[in-house]
Amino acid sequence: MNFIFAIKFLLLYPKLISTYVADPDEDRDPSQLIESRGYRAQIHHVETKDDYILTMFRIVNKSDLAYREKWATSKTPKYPVILQHGLLSSGGDWLIASSGGGTIMNNVTGKISPSNNLGFVLADYGYDVWLSNSRGNTYSRGHKHLDSKTDHKFWKFSYDQMIEFDTPAIIDYVLNATKRETLGWVGHSQGTMMMFGFLSQFPEQSHKIKPFIALAPVARVKEVTAPLRYAAKIPLIQKMLTQIPSEFMPNNPIVSIISKIVCKTQLREICSNLAFMIMGVGSKQLDERRLPVYFAHVPAGTSIQNIIHFGQNVKHGRFAKFDYGFFKNEKIYGSLKPPLYPIEKIMNPHIVLMHSSNDALADPSDVNWLKSQLKVPLMGDHLIPIPSWNHIDFLWGRDAGKYVHSLVLDHLKNFRHS
Repeated sequence: MNFIFAIKFLLLYPKLISTYVADPDEDRDPSQLIESRGYRAQIHHVETKDDYILTMFRIVNKSDLAYREKWATSKTPKYPVILQHGLLSSGGDWLIASSGGGTIMNNVTGKISPSNNLGFVLADYGYDVWLSNSRGNTYSRGHKHLDSKTDHKFWKFSYDQMIEFDTPAIIDYVLNATKRETLGWVGHSQGTMMMFGFLSQFPEQSHKIKPFIALAPVARVKEVTAPLRYAAKIPLIQKMLTQIPSEFMPNNPIVSIISKIVCKTQLREICSNLAFMIMGVGSKQLDERRLPVYFAHVPAGTSIQNIIHFGQNVKHGRFAKFDYGFFKNEKIYGSLKPPLYPIEKIMNPHIVLMHSSNDALADPSDVNWLKSQLKVPLMGDHLIPIPSWNHIDFLWGRDAGKYVHSLVLDHLKNFRHS
């Protein structure tokens, strides 16, 4: 298949180049995406206790919005909301679902509704929006002592470290910057896993998060049907890769250029098939015209150790810490097996779950297991009423504004004056 694709690409290359018209969003970083829509962007650098340097992008509202709630124009400081991306993604993913901003006007009724770009939606509706970037992705490759390009030690992390170090550093930085005592956290996929792990490890910190909105919630991944599942079936390769820390699927400029051309031309079908393989099958929500933009930003990279960690939990059907092997586990954890994240210890009563029946990563069985482990009543539990809705539709679905973001706004408004 790869050989056939290569031949087709080489034969059609001159014609593809001549007919290719780039979307400006393909080459925009989050700051440029924000400013291209008329907002102002701020860049913040957050240091973790283990010396990683994370980048956050902040959306500062523009003054000429087409629509605002009355409370959004008040002098009350805006309520901060952190948007935390998922695996192999970045903060920019909350901004690229469509070419517009945060609101859509119905030309027939004249009514305004939220768009499918959640970052801009929240900004338009008067929230202080912070786009986080986990260690190792395109925008968070800094460290006080290690060079991500030359030091393998930089890549010795998984979502354990994102839970233990990234999450509290991000939260405390935003609270200090905004002089607030609480904030909202909207996570997608791994972005929900980070918060479930954080709340279970540090239940005394629960009072800071109001609310936690989990899009495509992930904790246990026993029933995952995405290609990630196959990472659990190669234990020998996993063991070898663990010994040589490195990055996984960084944002490669050459691959990005090829994929953008492919997605925009006669070879779009190949691009669509690749997208569905990565993002899930069966959905009608993906706007194929935006595929060049999506592939210009995704994947944004992570560590191989992080991918192996997901594979371990698929294999064992647990939401557990990284398995280093019996001897190293005993040294690090004091037990032969890595400990579980104690979800039952979560005390936060402000949790909202949004899930679907066609999610290859947040399988309904795993979501039901998660709900059975939580001992606190949920503030919201929403099944998207579209059978084909898949994992990535929570971010980029054509109707995400209607089925996801409107609910996000409903739940957030209870805390906007906190």
